[in-house]
Amino acid sequence: MKSIGYWAATAFAVCAGAALAQDVPTGPVRLDISLKAGQTRTFKIVSDTILTTTIQSLEPKKTTTKSSGTFEMVVDAVNPDGSYAVKIHTVKQALSVNGADTPAPDGADADVKATLTRDGRFRDVSGAPKLKDGVPAPMTGEDFLNTVFDKEAALPSQPVAVGETWKDKVESPVDNTQPKMTVNNKLVALDLMDATPVARVLRIICEPIQNPSPEPGVTVSGKMEGGGLATMDLASGLVADERDTLRLTVNVEAQNPANSAQKVNLKTEANIKVRVQSAPSA
Repeated sequence: MKSIGYWAATAFAVCAGAALAQDVPTGPVRLDISLKAGQTRTFKIVSDTILTTTIQSLEPKKTTTKSSGTFEMVVDAVNPDGSYAVKIHTVKQALSVNGADTPAPDGADADVKATLTRDGRFRDVSGAPKLKDGVPAPMTGEDFLNTVFDKEAALPSQPVAVGETWKDKVESPVDNTQPKMTVNNKLVALDLMDATPVARVLRIICEPIQNPSPEPGVTVSGKMEGGGLATMDLASGLVADERDTLRLTVNVEAQNPANSAQKVNLKTEANIKVRVQSAPSA
């Protein structure tokens, strides 16, 4: 005969499972940022980039960059309009180029202050590090922070159900003065991750790059394509885990200054892998 303890344990397991199942919404959900003053969240970000540059028929030059960082975001206050005043502190970071460690940019470990909106965008950024030579496009503090924390894709303004889609615009990786590029988002599942209700959002981008060059005789073309799956914490609206793979190709054609009848071709290809993880700070 089964013991009373066995049946009690079985009943507890069934009830616990039912309680967890009830935590997963079955209908449309609102995906927006919902935080409280004093909350702290830790972000871990890892990226790998392989950049290949080819000039004319010369041997391609390949550069491999690996970066990682741990950041802590503190909610200082909830603003009257519902947005959040946040402070982001760099706990640690590392950067290597072709296997050699590289010092971080000046001021990269300084605290950054910003406003985080309910639809998931950083605004009014102060203290973001200045990007140095070698970065393909100038970026403002907002661009930098939105890119680092993967918050360029704004959250939908209305509740969405599994299977529904929405679009958003992100900055061009070549020149942020150019028209923004479209990201296609789709809510593919509502389930649990470590007993926490989450939304799984598929993000896909496939957009041509328009000619950003103001120089006469220079043409630029290319494409940004790729995407990934974001797992979003429904309680906070923040990304708990996301993995993205992107491919950027840029082709530049210009007249040879030494011979106006000759064209010079430059092709750049970047293959990028990024993973973002976050959780409430211990």
